[in-house]
Amino acid sequence: MPTVLCIEDEAPLLRDITEELRDAGYEVRAAANGAEGLDILRTDAVDLVLCDIMMPEVDGFGVLREVRENLRHLDDTPFLFLSALAEREQVMRGLSLGADDYIVKPIDYDTLLVKVAAHLRQTTRMAEKKQQELIRVYQATKKKMEDELAAAGDTGIRLEGSRQSKSLFSAGKVQVLNLEPIKERLGADWDRMRRKILTMAESTLRDMLGPDQ
Repeated sequence: MPTVLCIEDEAPLLRDITEELRDAGYEVRAAANGAEGLDILRTDAVDLVLCDIMMPEVDGFGVLREVRENLRHLDDTPFLFLSALAEREQVMRGLSLGADDYIVKPIDYDTLLVKVAAHLRQTTRMAEKKQQELIRVYQATKKKMEDELAAAGDTGIRLEGSRQSKSLFSAGKVQVLNLEPIKERLGADWDRMRRKILTMAESTLRDMLGPDQ
């Protein structure tokens, strides 16, 4: 069940939005100001953020800036502003800073629910596409490495200095793929995928070199 964080300093409006979202089947976290909202975002996982612009302590721009610059685990999380018509110029500023959409006050709850659902669907599609890319990278890397190691084994080649090396990766270099273009597309997920590739490579090399190597 998706979790929505609503950050709004008008208590009655915050209560109404929370009730509408819960009635629609969402888990809802509620924050009465930007500082409280950031505390939640730093510790809890949410799938979408609804945020007022004009708030005490930390305004909506401050929340958005912190999310986009420092909370990298929220890179793909939709961020929607709640805005009065009179704040249209500020909304445009928010969109230029990285907000994904906005909802005009007074809130039309049918519009709110439609926009929330649409952005969550888009996020799901992006996540599925990224997962497919990760699988493709893993499979391509594994095949390339297995092919090269098999060829090395057939000709009796061993990595020089492997006996003296505590780490198989300091014994020599195996070129597997040029992953730079994929690294750029994966963003924050690259570090996780890279660790999987290195773990797989070390295990494969150990198997190929045998216990004496």
